[in-house]
Amino acid sequence: MRFDWQKLVTPYTSKAWVEQMQAYEKDFGMKKVAASSLPANVAPIDWGYWRANIQTEGLVDELEAEYNAMTFAPAQGDGSAITVEQEASMVAEAEADVRMAQYEIKAAEKVLAAMHKAKNEGQNWTHEEWEQHIPGYNEQFEADYENEDYLPTPASVKLHGTDFKEILKRLQSGDKTVTEELAVDDTVGDISMAHEQSLIDKKTWSIARLYADAGERAKIQADVEAIRGN
Repeated sequence: MRFDWQKLVTPYTSKAWVEQMQAYEKDFGMKKVAASSLPANVAPIDWGYWRANIQTEGLVDELEAEYNAMTFAPAQGDGSAITVEQEASMVAEAEADVRMAQYEIKAAEKVLAAMHKAKNEGQNWTHEEWEQHIPGYNEQFEADYENEDYLPTPASVKLHGTDFKEILKRLQSGDKTVTEELAVDDTVGDISMAHEQSLIDKKTWSIARLYADAGERAKIQADVEAIRGN
C-alpha cells in the first residue's frame, strides 16, 4: 500500500513538512530496495550433515529444537516488537489522521475566507457585524464596560504589535515554537482559550471552531469525535 502524502499538500503546507515527507519516502525506498535484495525464503539447514560432523551427543538435536521453536514478530523501525493488535491500532489512528486532515482542509478554506473578509472590511464594521464573526463579542465588551475595564489587556497590546509577516515566514519554515510566543486573552467572545487548548491536547480540536457560535462548535465537536472514532 502506498501513502500518497502529496495529496495532503496545500498552499498552506509548510516547506518543512514537505521536506520531511520527502526524506521519509527516500528512506523507505532505500529500505525497500535492501529488503527486496534478500531471498524470500531461508535456505534449509542440513541437520543430518551437522549430526554426522559434530561429536557432542545431543547438541545438534538441542539446536534444531530451539531453531524450530523460534518465532519472529513484526518489528518497528527501532527494532522493538509490535503485536498485531498494536499494528491495527496504529493503522486505525493513521487513517483517522488522514480523514481529519481532509476535514481540516475544507474547514480551513472557509475560515481563511472569513479572516480575509475581516481583514479587508473589519475596520468599518459595527459591533453587531463583529458579533457575527466573534460570537459573544458584544457581551464581553459590555461586561468590560460595566466593570469600568476600559484599557486593552496586555495580551491584546502585545498581539496588536506582532509582525504577522514574520510569523508567517516562521510557520512556513516549520517553526512550531512561534505559537508559544503569541499572547492571547483567556476569553475571546464566548470562547475559553483553556478549553480550546484542552481539545488541542486531546487531538479533538478543529480549525472549523474559529468564528463558530456555541451551537456550531458543539456540532463540530461531534463531527470530529466521529472522525476520530471516539
